Amino acid sequence: MNEEYINQILNFINQYFFITLISAAILLIINAFFGYKIFKFAITVESAVGLGIIAYTFIGPWIFQNPPEKVNLSAILGILFAALGALLAGFFIKTMLFVNGAGLGFFLGSGGAYLLSANNEFFAQNWVIICVGVLAALILGVLFIFFFKPIYILVSSVLGMSLVGFIISYIVCPDIYVIFSVIMVAIGFIAGIVAAVYQFKKNSKYYFY
Repeated sequence: MNEEYINQILNFINQYFFITLISAAILLIINAFFGYKIFKFAITVESAVGLGIIAYTFIGPWIFQNPPEKVNLSAILGILFAALGALLAGFFIKTMLFVNGAGLGFFLGSGGAYLLSANNEFFAQNWVIICVGVLAALILGVLFIFFFKPIYILVSSVLGMSLVGFIISYIVCPDIYVIFSVIMVAIGFIAGIVAAVYQFKKNSKYYFY
């Protein structure tokens, strides 16, 4: 694992934390209103960046344990994997939809199980959290293939704008006052519904993609 690379990313995020939050909010707003129009491009970029980082951070250092000093073979491998990711996203769009849906499902499923573990010992077991995550991943992955349009629009709009509301509340009040945060998330939720209606109207002629 390229630990130095990971530390550089974490240090950058910590150093420019508020800039990172503002950038994330801007991207979420764009995605909330135009996400369905640009999802193919977004998935292509996501696949390229994701595979590139995995190759550079994990696969490269594992394969090239004693690389030449003047040649960064991990970086070259990362570039090759990034190109591969972009090609895979272009040729196997439904596969990438499943992968993205499964990733979101695993995050939501395992995260939900972890939250339940605070009041339920059954969900505190690692194998339960993993199983719930895998089950949610399979369900959402399949749903992303057959019902991608409504799911993507609702998630990108409603959830995205709700996150924007939370980000704004955190920027304004870093100490996170609960009432103010709830109000901002509620405003974001309402704005997300508006964004979802806009996306559905703008993309009414498309059934799937």
